[in-house]
Amino acid sequence: MTDTRLGPARTFFLLAGFICLMGMVRMAIAADELAPTIVHMLGYIGVDFPGTVRNGKVADAAEHAEQREFAGRVQELLGKLPDAPEKPALLKQAGELAQHIKRKASGAEVALLTDQMRDVLLRA
Repeated sequence: MTDTRLGPARTFFLLAGFICLMGMVRMAIAADELAPTIVHMLGYIGVDFPGTVRNGKVADAAEHAEQREFAGRVQELLGKLPDAPEKPALLKQAGELAQHIKRKASGAEVALLTDQMRDVLLRA
């Protein structure tokens, strides 16, 4: 007759493997939930920013404040995505986006940057 009980070491390794697997599943779910949100926010910024700032002047202060908030949120959410080869470049671009909005860059610059970020994020 064979002993079917698991030894303590085997139990530990099975449990550790299960925990790692669950962590990977949670990361995949997080990416699936976060990425569409980030893409949507980038689209919103890219479309609305050109009307928010004209010739280096804020045309709509409330909208400009919201754009700054969204850019910060994009940066925060990108940081929560699982590691991927594209992540460092996206984080760098998110910092650039926040700076563009803060310094009242042209709408075309902001729109181009958000389009580039969305393309990279969708491919990743």
